[in-house]
Amino acid sequence: MPKNDPPKPQLLEAMNKAINDIFSGKGIPRIDRDIGGQTIFKGASNKPAIQRWKGSREWMVVEGNNRMRILTKDLGNGKTQIGFTADHYDRIFDVIVEQK
Repeated sequence: MPKNDPPKPQLLEAMNKAINDIFSGKGIPRIDRDIGGQTIFKGASNKPAIQRWKGSREWMVVEGNNRMRILTKDLGNGKTQIGFTADHYDRIFDVIVEQK
């Protein structure tokens, strides 16, 4: 995916549904079979934009799609940082959620 090519509308729609599912308790956690629990993003990259997500919980967007992920990171102040990738962590987009 070219660097300046934003995610396609159908990917954004799937991402939006997955985020809503996560916050309503229906999200699909990515499971690390070695630990038997939810996968924690390691941020193994030399890019600061990727490293800042280290320690985030990984969620699947569409079951069986191994390239798309949502990351959630507890900021410790009652807020959660949300990221989305459609290209297996080549780029992670910040997601802004409007409170209603």
